[in-house]
Amino acid sequence: MSTRLPTLTHARIRAMQGDVDGARRIVQEILSARPGDCAARALLDEIGLTQARERPEPSDESRTDSSVLALRTWLERIQKAREHEPAR
Repeated sequence: MSTRLPTLTHARIRAMQGDVDGARRIVQEILSARPGDCAARALLDEIGLTQARERPEPSDESRTDSSVLALRTWLERIQKAREHEPAR
């Protein structure tokens, strides 16, 4: 009998293969067990950005604005997560 342990590697592989929903489920499972996992949270944000890129093409101007906003939000989340990490 084997027990399936969700890993970020598995989630990344799923996302690269186009199974974004499967990747998101794996990352959410990781975060339910370890809510403070910064790497998992960053991957979840990255997966969200991937899905945003797969939507129908907006105009060049709105695409740039939304990309900048998404990247700023992602960066802010990473910076906040690092502020809460224990000192090494």
